[in-house]
Amino acid sequence: MLATPIPRIRGRSSLLSKNVMIAGHRTSMRLEPEMWEALADIGLRERANVHEICTAVAARKHPDASLTAAIRVFIMAYFRAAATHEGHTRAGHGAGLPVLNETHERIKMR
Repeated sequence: MLATPIPRIRGRSSLLSKNVMIAGHRTSMRLEPEMWEALADIGLRERANVHEICTAVAARKHPDASLTAAIRVFIMAYFRAAATHEGHTRAGHGAGLPVLNETHERIKMR
């Protein structure tokens, strides 16, 4: 079990609202700041802006899924597909709780 939960400012949401254009229509999405950063990272790698990525995800998402859920799943799937065994080894993954605790500490420091 992790020592402490990720800190949260009482009374404030950890979600950040931003407007995105989906196929030319403006909508707002509430995502964690880390998810917005991940979308920006994907955009840089794929030479696409956030609006283009969100439009592509929206066009392919399950009809019952919310856009924000589909975006989160896409981000996770994108980085999971990019992860390799060699990369995990270099990052020290597979060491069990020490790596989980270290990752938790990095998240806390943000």
